Amino acid sequence: MKKRSSGGLKALFLTICLLGILFALLFHHTGALSKSLETQSQQAAQTAVNQALMTCYAVEGCYPSSTDYLEQNYGLYIDHKKYLVDYRIFSTNLMPEVHLIPRST
Repeated sequence: MKKRSSGGLKALFLTICLLGILFALLFHHTGALSKSLETQSQQAAQTAVNQALMTCYAVEGCYPSSTDYLEQNYGLYIDHKKYLVDYRIFSTNLMPEVHLIPRST
């Protein structure tokens, strides 16, 4: 029976270490990519809300009292399982403050 040379064991150990580092880097970048996609999704949803608000104001001359009105009459879709909507209206002729707050999953 032949014994493995110490050079072969070192090469095997080095290969395993490099694979471990590669997997760690891949895992880290996957998490960063996921966070980036969540941020982009929230920004797209916020843009959709703002566009629906402006369209409603242009058509009707006033802002709605809630986002429910925009969802029913202007085709806005908000994933309420994903976002909590903070809608603050001061007057029907001033654009409301709308914040989409990500829900914890």
